[in-house]
Parts: sequence; structure tokens; C-alpha cells
Amino acid sequence: MKLPFASNKPKPPTPSQQAEKEIKDIQQQIKTGKQSSLTKEDHLIMDEIKAEALFETNPILYKVHQSIMQMMPAISNAKAIEDAVKSGKLKLPQGAAREIEDLGTMLASLREQGKVVDGAAYDVYEYKSIKEILKKYQTDIAVLKQKANVRIYIMINNLANDTTLGLSTTKKQTIVGIGNIMLNNKFEPAFVAGMLGNIVIEGSVGFFESSAYPYGEPIYLQYMDQFYNYRQAYSGQYIMSKSLSKVNAMLNQLKAANWQKGQFGLGCVQWTGERTKTLVDLYIQAASPSDSITFDQALEVEGLMIVQEFQGPYSKVHSNWQSTNAGSLNSANAAYNAGLDICNKYEQPGTSTSVTRANTAKDIYNVMIKN
Repeated sequence: MKLPFASNKPKPPTPSQQAEKEIKDIQQQIKTGKQSSLTKEDHLIMDEIKAEALFETNPILYKVHQSIMQMMPAISNAKAIEDAVKSGKLKLPQGAAREIEDLGTMLASLREQGKVVDGAAYDVYEYKSIKEILKKYQTDIAVLKQKANVRIYIMINNLANDTTLGLSTTKKQTIVGIGNIMLNNKFEPAFVAGMLGNIVIEGSVGFFESSAYPYGEPIYLQYMDQFYNYRQAYSGQYIMSKSLSKVNAMLNQLKAANWQKGQFGLGCVQWTGERTKTLVDLYIQAASPSDSITFDQALEVEGLMIVQEFQGPYSKVHSNWQSTNAGSLNSANAAYNAGLDICNKYEQPGTSTSVTRANTAKDIYNVMIKN
């Protein structure tokens, strides 16, 4: 039996037909009384079949095998595999180290007995080499993750303890929570600050758009006030105190009119129209089976919706910002530019307050990175 790392063939290995025949022969001999029990050699053969069957039916090990085979003969030995892992050319699936460890356990008797069964000694050598590579690789990744987590903790802690930004308790809880989610999804601190600078102006978790506009209420909210008693029932209030099913029913009616008559902003980004419907659908999923949602649940939903939008339909807002600020992504100026870009290309408010948002983003960035 050869482990996949010892073979140049791109096909996945199958259990040894010869070994299977030997097992059947042994079983037949025991059945006919020609042999009283399994010998050590018999056990080794059975271990070998188990190991091959484990690899054949294990999707993670199969992915490891395919990844290596695709790069043959460039990574035909253990050192080349290690270099490929370090450089990122060879992508190992999550859980690979554990699965390799399981495979090694199946070969343990071969190592202990020092037996050579159908090339088993070489297989063990290959297994040990790959095991050490994976162990070192995962250790390096764990260290990097730990350092990243410490950095995120410091930035979030700085925001939570800050008094210079003059934020309300709810607003601070919102930007701390959204900031934490975005940072853990690998968005740059400056870009996160740009998003948070916009949230400071826009809204808070679960917040319904207020009808109390200083320069006249928009027509779509006048419609909501007239037909849904919006000003008294929802304006300036929070989703956490409302029936999700009732809010969803209202949105279904507004959607049926293609959002032409009425709509409203909701949440820390003040999502409107179809995006409000998406948000409330996610609220319902998160809160199920309850008809009401908690602040923490709503925070998680809104944070993940922001992440999904920047990874999906609004991904160019992020990628274009990266290109424009290449070489200075970790700077207050990059945070300022993120505040501008997110306002103009993601939030797109009716009345632009982009400069105010950008300056707030810059202030937030400076709070985040202070020692």
C-alpha cells in the first residue's frame, strides 16, 4: 500500500485486491481449521486495508491528495511540499492535519512491529514527513491567528473605553459590535473605521428611520405615517421591541407595490426597500422560533449583512478603496477615504454628509490604533 504522497499517479488509491484476497484466504483457513487464529502478519495486512479504505472514503484526505497530485512533479518530496505550503501555492483543506493523524494511527502497528508489508515502511516515512509539515504549518497559522486576535481585541477595547467620540451607549455598542465582526472577517482597520464613521451618522442596531426630519418629511415616510401609523408605531424606535411578523407583513405589502409608495430605513446602515426585507428575513431566522429579537441577535445579523454586502454586490467599494490607497492602507488618510467611499458608493444618502463621515472615520481609526 502506498499513501497518496508516495505516488505519482493522479488517481485516488483503492484497497489492495491482493490484500483482500489474503484476508479471505486467512478467514477460509480458520473456518476449515487449517489455521487457529490471525498471526501478527495477518493483523498488519488488515491494518493496511483499513488505512487505505480510510483514505479512499475520506473527502479531506482526498482533497490533500488531489492538491498535491495537481502540482506533481514540482512537489515530489516532503521538502518541496513544505515550501509549497509556506508560499501558499499548496492549499490544504481545514482539518487536514487531524485526518493525517488518523491515518497515521491506522499505521501505528506497522511502525511498532517494524514490519514491511507491501511497501508499508516507505508509507510510514512519507506519513511522518507530511505529518511534521502539517503540524508546523498549523502551528504557524495558530500563532498568526493569535496575534491577529490580540490586535483585534486591543482595537475593540480602545473603542469600548473611549470617551472622546461622545457617543451614546447604544451607538457605542453598535460600532463596537460591528467593528468586531468586520475585523474578524479580515477587513482592514482603516476600512472598518470608514464603515463605523458612517454608522455614527446613519443609525444604530435595529433603529427605525425617524419621521422627524428638520427640513421636511420625505414623501415615502408621509405615506408610511398615513397608512401604517408609522410615526407613532415605529419612527425612532427599535426592532427589539416590535413583532417581527408584523414588520415583515408590512414589508411584504410595500414590496408588492415595488417600493414605489412607501418604505423606511432600518438598522445601523438604515437599509431601505429590498435590503430592508432581506434584513428582516435574517432577523426572523436568527430569532426563530421567537417573534422578537434581542439586541445581540440583531447586532450579529447586521454585522454579517454588512460583511456579505461588501463581499458580494458592493465588493467593488472595498476593492477600489484598496487600489486607491495601495501602500497606505493602514493610515488615518485611508480611513478618511473609506468614509467618503462608503458614504457615496454604499450608503448613498439623500443628502451627502460624506466629509463629516470621513472625518469621523479618521477619528475612530485613531482611537482604534492607539497603544
